[in-house]
Amino acid sequence: MLARFFQKSKPIGFISLLFLLFFYIIFYRYQSPDATGSLLFIIKSIGVFLFYAGILLLVDFIIYKNHLTATTYYALFVFVILIGLFPDVLSFSKISISNFFLLIAIRRLYSLQTRKDIILKLFDSGLYMGVAFLLYPTSLVFILLIYSSYFIYINIYNKNLLVPIIGLITPIFLTFTYFFISDDVAQFKTLTEINIHFAFDKFKHPEIFIPLVIILGLSLMALIKNMSVRQNLDNQRKKGFLLVFLNLIIALFVILINNLELENSIVFLFYPIAVLLGNFLYYTRKSWVQELWFYFLLLLSLQHFFWRP
Repeated sequence: MLARFFQKSKPIGFISLLFLLFFYIIFYRYQSPDATGSLLFIIKSIGVFLFYAGILLLVDFIIYKNHLTATTYYALFVFVILIGLFPDVLSFSKISISNFFLLIAIRRLYSLQTRKDIILKLFDSGLYMGVAFLLYPTSLVFILLIYSSYFIYINIYNKNLLVPIIGLITPIFLTFTYFFISDDVAQFKTLTEINIHFAFDKFKHPEIFIPLVIILGLSLMALIKNMSVRQNLDNQRKKGFLLVFLNLIIALFVILINNLELENSIVFLFYPIAVLLGNFLYYTRKSWVQELWFYFLLLLSLQHFFWRP
């Protein structure tokens, strides 16, 4: 039974997810036009695996440390399933790296609940988002998540509100300085240009539209389920879920305002959806229904990965 298999008490569950991730990466990369059997290609493939394995560990740390789900691997299961549904994120673009730095920033934001080292945490989160911005300028919208976190956990109007901006500007200023000294300011302008593109052509592609509609539909069900469960949670966990919800809304907004690279930017949705659906699976109390959801998601991911329209 998959539900028991991915319980936290069984490390084999996490190892199995790593194997599934490795399988997705190897198959995807060897199907790409530039696939070769060279040593460099193999090293790059292993690098992509280690990168996403690191993201899994980071997501697991964020979830476990902040009690966003029960102690299971359900959320990580959903995260890997999403990779199978949207395998183009494995192309390892700058957007993927940008998402990694956003997750690090999010980790710092959750730690605001301790009310310790507030200035340092705000600066760090701004700094990481500044790096994410340099990699994918549209991700600047996630600065809203910093202030949302601040008002959720601290809710004090003072000079600390300027700290995230200082952190954000720091890597941008250093990058500008480098290009200015190199007499290549035009390259800096290109690097930091925010593209707004509201055309929805890519949403019409069945390989994106079909799984996206299914996953967002399930996420809506999960959100409704989580809202009913939320009433029985302590105040800190309620705030954590609110932050996950805001993260999802901001991520949706980011991919909507610039969908030129939708197949890659959709990775911003993975973390909040993994948390929502992970809880949805856990709080589905009828074991046979829970198993059906597990098998449905797994088969949907495998089917879409191998037989995309």
